Amino acid sequence: MKKRKIHEIAAEVSSALDELVQLNDPAVAKFLEAFSERSKDPFLDESKGNEGLTGVLASLLWSSIPQSYFNPCGDEESQVIVSLDPAVKEKFRSAIKIIVKRYPHVLISIKKDQEETGRQTVDHLRALFRLYWDNRTCYPY
Repeated sequence: MKKRKIHEIAAEVSSALDELVQLNDPAVAKFLEAFSERSKDPFLDESKGNEGLTGVLASLLWSSIPQSYFNPCGDEESQVIVSLDPAVKEKFRSAIKIIVKRYPHVLISIKKDQEETGRQTVDHLRALFRLYWDNRTCYPY
């Protein structure tokens, strides 16, 4: 796949992440909470600061997502009110820039999944964050 196409996919993913942060999406808040918990363990990727976020996002984007994460039962998430730090956007953007250079295959993977399923990028990322939250105690991620 051409570099230009990968950069387009990266821009789409970054835009979707920005949207989720802007919306104060509870799935992002849960992801950040789990990431923070796991960052306390020096043996996990999460403990590596920005480098850890890049690795975790790359792993998540490469993950296969069970259908149940796209259609969570109940609406408990929608009842949670959160306020996300706007600086999170920049952290996500930085991680995506590194992913473009090191792990472009994960961006290609997410695009292929979207083409096959017709899912929106925002929905895909929200499901990935739910998956991470539910599996936060698994070592390593």
